[in-house]
Amino acid sequence: FRSGFYSPRILNDKIQFQAEGLIGASGGAGVDTGEGLIVKPRISLDYIISDRFSFILGAGKIIAPLGNLNSYNLSAGFSFNFSSLSRLSN
Repeated sequence: FRSGFYSPRILNDKIQFQAEGLIGASGGAGVDTGEGLIVKPRISLDYIISDRFSFILGAGKIIAPLGNLNSYNLSAGFSFNFSSLSRLSN
């Protein structure tokens, strides 16, 4: 299960924040996840280059509540947007 939030764009529509959470199953390869349940919260900062391209810096954590996996992670990368969903308002 995955859920997230994008903030409104700020600073000349070039910066956007993200927050997301993942809950799922994992295991194998000697990783101690206990019964396999993992939780992964993450936040990131997006620098919007164009409507299609963004540069992303993120930080998060992966936790196995029933095991010993408990690790921080950092990420950096580029994003290519095919399309995005938006909420319709009346």
